[in-house]
Amino acid sequence: MKSQKHTILLCALALPALAFAQAQPVATGAVVPSNAKVKVIGNEDKSYVDDYKDKKPALVLIDPKTKKETSVSLKEINADTFVFLDSSNAEIPIPRDKFTFIVGVRDQNLNKGRAAIFRGDYDDAVAYMRSAIYPILPLIVLPEEFFSGSGYIDMYINALINSERYKELASLIDSLPLSDVSASMLPLIIKGIESVAANGNVSGAMDMLGKINFRKPENAAIVPDMLNVLGIARKSGAIKDCSTFYTRLSSVESPAKTEAALWAVYCDLTMGNKMSADILLGTIKIDRKSEVFSLMQMNKGMLKLMDKKPVYSEALDLFAEGIVFGSMTSDWMPELLYRTGMAYKTSGNKVASNEIFSQIAIMYPDDIYAEKGKKEIVKIEKKKKKDVVVNDDADDDDDY
Repeated sequence: MKSQKHTILLCALALPALAFAQAQPVATGAVVPSNAKVKVIGNEDKSYVDDYKDKKPALVLIDPKTKKETSVSLKEINADTFVFLDSSNAEIPIPRDKFTFIVGVRDQNLNKGRAAIFRGDYDDAVAYMRSAIYPILPLIVLPEEFFSGSGYIDMYINALINSERYKELASLIDSLPLSDVSASMLPLIIKGIESVAANGNVSGAMDMLGKINFRKPENAAIVPDMLNVLGIARKSGAIKDCSTFYTRLSSVESPAKTEAALWAVYCDLTMGNKMSADILLGTIKIDRKSEVFSLMQMNKGMLKLMDKKPVYSEALDLFAEGIVFGSMTSDWMPELLYRTGMAYKTSGNKVASNEIFSQIAIMYPDDIYAEKGKKEIVKIEKKKKKDVVVNDDADDDDDY
């Protein structure tokens, strides 16, 4: 029976592995024309927030009805009012809840930067746009329909990501009023935070993530994007910090509410909090059709292995069910496979564990569990067959 289960599990692994390998797109980067400038002199990767803190942006207030434009500068943003100054320095206060003007940005460097992006010259784009972007960042709290500069800020963040300027990217995002940023801007901002985390600054990314007000109803859609950042942090070992985020996100009505709750369970299990993990896991009800079903089965298997005398066959059954009904593209699948391999190895089935660790390396070569799995592969020596001794005593008896 054990041999049959082993065969079923390995077949379940092999078929998705083939499909996964065939479905993977070829990794590509931005195509940079041969005549593109690689680096702009003096355009180093650092924080530029202080360099532009006193610069006023070149703005116009556009009346959407009359199309009349009034040149203005931004004086301040208060809790309930935007205050602009006209050419005579007279104040133009506009209540936040009655914002009807469109704020336009007048700076040719923005258009030059946009053209550079279309050419693939991300370094040039950053150099052109920087002096215009930083002064308009406070206006990022305006809804996109009232602020024509939102698109340029999007372009700039994308240019920073593509030019791998992670220090400037981190300082720019951290300088934003993240708790009040308009919902339309948040997905790209979180993408920027994810890039910061993926390139080594996990603590900075977590700090920025904590400033975002994800409890606003209009911001619920960003929770799945936040989970991507937490996934990077979790794999880096920041389990305790992630646990707090997952617990908070699991209380928000969002498309990723259940996944956040399951990751909260995972963090409890990883930190050894068996009782709280067991209680929370008992409140989560999902069927096999759900993408996160396999994550739930991984948690259940981990819980089984925390028993004083763990029954490995029971944990393996849970892991196997998660693999069979899961998706090979799920973020947690490499770890689920790794834990399955470790359960086989610990229970003495090193042939099965070796096969699974090898599968992880093939399917997820860049994942941390691929490297961990390689280290767990052991050499298995085949037993030598004993020589067969033919006994001819029976024939000798016939001679008497």
